[in-house]
Amino acid sequence: MPMIRILLLIALLLGAAPVQALEITFRPDAEVEAVAVTLADIARAAALKAALANRGVGADTLDAIIACTVTPDMMFPCTAALIQDKVGASKAYGFDLNAACSSFLFGLSTAAAMVASGAVQRVAVVGCDVMTSIMNPKDRNTVVLFGDGAGAVIVERVEEGYGILDF
Repeated sequence: MPMIRILLLIALLLGAAPVQALEITFRPDAEVEAVAVTLADIARAAALKAALANRGVGADTLDAIIACTVTPDMMFPCTAALIQDKVGASKAYGFDLNAACSSFLFGLSTAAAMVASGAVQRVAVVGCDVMTSIMNPKDRNTVVLFGDGAGAVIVERVEEGYGILDF
């Protein structure tokens, strides 16, 4: 169901004006994930595959995967290990980083430090959450602000003057 329809239904359910919900989070191309879809599936399909394709490299070239999430599918194994299996990154190790809204930023700085130290050459940082799994659908203060989704970047050494220049 398209996000606009979901937002309108939520706004009406909570007694808010539909226009208010649209003004806050208008994203016509977004969709709410089905409950049966796992976080690892979202991260694999929507994020890491696209990042790898954009970079033009295969999953087998990854040394590590950092999954930045507050909504893991389960505590063990970690989401990064599930992602690693789903994308076929057989040489990569992985770990989850849970720091709520700042998880992706901490993941990015961690990956940059790993690459800068020479410990690894290529790291995938995946920010992924299924917020609908932990939110109260009747809380009108937050329900229209959070959604499900994922994004990923590939961190590796680049020529001087490119990449992350400073934190």
